[in-house]
Amino acid sequence: MRSAFSVFLLLTLALVSTSFAADNAIRVDGEFWIGLDRTEPVAVTDEGVAEAVARAVVVAPEKSRAAVDAVLAAPNDEPLMIGAHVDIPAADLSRWVRAGDRWLLAVRSEGAFFLRPHFAEFPPEYSGRVLVRAPHDESAEAIVGHGTHDTWGPAVEGDTFVVEVRGESSVPSLVVDRVSHGFRAVEAPPTKEQNCHLDPNCYSEYVDQRAAVALIQFEVFSRLGALHRQPHRERRGGAWFYTANHCIGNQNAAASMIAYWEFETDVCNGAVPALASVPRTNGSDYVAGGSFYDYTLLKLHQDPPTGAFALGWTAEPLDPGENVAIIHHPSGAYKRLAFGFENGSSSQYWIIKYGEGNTEGGSSGSPLLNDENFSSAR
Repeated sequence: MRSAFSVFLLLTLALVSTSFAADNAIRVDGEFWIGLDRTEPVAVTDEGVAEAVARAVVVAPEKSRAAVDAVLAAPNDEPLMIGAHVDIPAADLSRWVRAGDRWLLAVRSEGAFFLRPHFAEFPPEYSGRVLVRAPHDESAEAIVGHGTHDTWGPAVEGDTFVVEVRGESSVPSLVVDRVSHGFRAVEAPPTKEQNCHLDPNCYSEYVDQRAAVALIQFEVFSRLGALHRQPHRERRGGAWFYTANHCIGNQNAAASMIAYWEFETDVCNGAVPALASVPRTNGSDYVAGGSFYDYTLLKLHQDPPTGAFALGWTAEPLDPGENVAIIHHPSGAYKRLAFGFENGSSSQYWIIKYGEGNTEGGSSGSPLLNDENFSSAR
């Protein structure tokens, strides 16, 4: 991961200078540890999968697709709703299927674009032995972490996922108590965002800065944020990630976060990749934040992909009329760029007037870059 200085702001923001122990785990509320090392995908087999799918726990969301579409159509700056939570009845969790030393549990929520499992508890003995996969996946990444806090698994495309527990002689005590049912893709449909945005891949001076920005999914919403340099000095363990507090304001939302990297054109005004094909990282810890300045500092559970760029910051304010640039994902669409200038401020935020491009719902959490690539905060 590369690093250099650049501005990080949203609509409202404050920067926090903090220090943490240099170890490979984060303690949350005195009782939860989560590994920060990324696990390599491991090969999976089809043995037992067909039986597990045949005996799948079947659930359905209370919210309808039409109700979610109505929320999306309303003009506001709230996080983009892309799905709904669905509870899994405890009695249905007896449907584990054994395949050698592996146990499989399938869950289906018909009509889902994607699903994510939620574990009410993730005991330490399961760390590194639990995989979440689609029925026909050839590989999957193990979940590393444990504790009494809730834990979210990765998102799986389609309306069925399989939880696989390895090295277990009896029925697992792991509790999957709910799922996130995705009504739509995390990214916006092609006609959702406005047509006045600029492609950052057409501006070579932002080749590094755009690599810091990621589209994020948390619980059943989507927004974005950006990598930040380590405070004071470089430290071992997960990368710092900064976003808006009205997006992620607590540990539960932070733990559920998926960051999608490199969701952008391949060349200037070129082809856009499918979101499922871009690198992603799962999970984070809520380190600091506040609603008044609308800021949240997170520490990622997994390292960002090679080539990701870490933004730096400074407490120096923007000058009156200073030029700025904003890299963002409007309405959850692929990465875009806008230019503007400082046009006033308050004790909480900067006022930016756009000259080219624009921001819209879903742009919250985006970095604001000045001419010297240093950050300043209100």
